[in-house]
Amino acid sequence: MADSKKIDWFKFWVLFIMPFIGGLIFVYNYLDKNIIESYWYLHIYKGILIASISLIVLILYVFFKVYTNMASERYTNSMLNKITSIFIKFSIFFSFTLFSYGLLCIIIRQSEIPNSFINWDTHNSLIMPFVIAALFLYIFRLILERYFDMNIHIRLNYLSEISEIIKILIILIIVYSLCTYIWLLSFSFFSNLPVPGQVILDKEELNFRNNSIIYYSIQVKGPDTGLSIKMLKEESGYLHSISTIDNIEPHHNMKIISNNSLTITTLGSGKYSVFINTTEMSAGYYQVKSAVPHYEIISGVSDFYLP
Repeated sequence: MADSKKIDWFKFWVLFIMPFIGGLIFVYNYLDKNIIESYWYLHIYKGILIASISLIVLILYVFFKVYTNMASERYTNSMLNKITSIFIKFSIFFSFTLFSYGLLCIIIRQSEIPNSFINWDTHNSLIMPFVIAALFLYIFRLILERYFDMNIHIRLNYLSEISEIIKILIILIIVYSLCTYIWLLSFSFFSNLPVPGQVILDKEELNFRNNSIIYYSIQVKGPDTGLSIKMLKEESGYLHSISTIDNIEPHHNMKIISNNSLTITTLGSGKYSVFINTTEMSAGYYQVKSAVPHYEIISGVSDFYLP
């Protein structure tokens, strides 16, 4: 009977974890295959990171739980209780972090706070007063306990109440500070992580009034922050930039942007048209490289040769 309960308990956690993993994969693929407004793309993906960390902790907890159940003669109930206690505290902390992060995203979105708000100096000025307050409260608590030890005639329960209030305040301040720093650190490490999204380049060659035109249809999937495009030429084994257009607006407009032989227009919904006039270009190997501004890791490359 006991073994049957253990197996049922294990099945429950497997059935709980698998849909969670499937949900994360689905959201990640959706960000990778569709054009998403840059604000929501950033924060949804960071939410995926936080949820993934929570999932790893949950899997580790299930592993330890199953292992201790299967090897009860080696692991006592006290150890299992400690593991459970740590997992519960960790879950509460990350749940609070995820909730706080989502709330901050909504507040910033509704308040239209500029991107310059997201920097170390601003956050340090917001967090440091709370950290200093926590230190003062902790020192005050130590002094208070020392004072009450020297004056035993004062009621001990009064000391206990004050000490408990200070302890709760310190915990709240620490949680607030940690959550805010996690929110900020995620911006710092975001560019170093694999991000969903892609840039697809389709090439065609056109002949227009005796001019040879190379046409690229570009489709961006992922964050809708626009496009940057660069044309390079190989010389002496190295690629040298010969034409660059940066920070092309993502929204549809009739504006035509040109730089030397490179011309680009925005069609909207992550689509762009690029025309390369090769009439005055010398023979050789060329490369067209396009990337998403602020997410340069999301890029596409295409090569062509002019005889």
